[in-house]
Amino acid sequence: TPHTCTVRLTVPISVSDIASEFSLTEEDLTRESLKAFLLEQLRLFEAERQVRCAKFGVSTLDEMDQLLRQGTVTEQAILEDFQEVDYLTARIGRVKEMLEEL
Repeated sequence: TPHTCTVRLTVPISVSDIASEFSLTEEDLTRESLKAFLLEQLRLFEAERQVRCAKFGVSTLDEMDQLLRQGTVTEQAILEDFQEVDYLTARIGRVKEMLEEL
């Protein structure tokens, strides 16, 4: 017996369809979507910063800097994590700014 192969094409659901489903305007849905995205990015950045700081028993970039100044850790030992925490701290600040602007 011959076999038939069915190809099913799905059309992605539109923003308009989703907005209608939840009785929202497209603008409100977009704003809420952006807010959810930014909050997730914030959570990820903060979690990564926490992990990097915890390696040295601190919770902030300033505390990492203090360890370095006191000679508790060498620059070589902390440099990569310090730079990453500095970057993450800047990203966290920017995400918070974007959330306030929404």
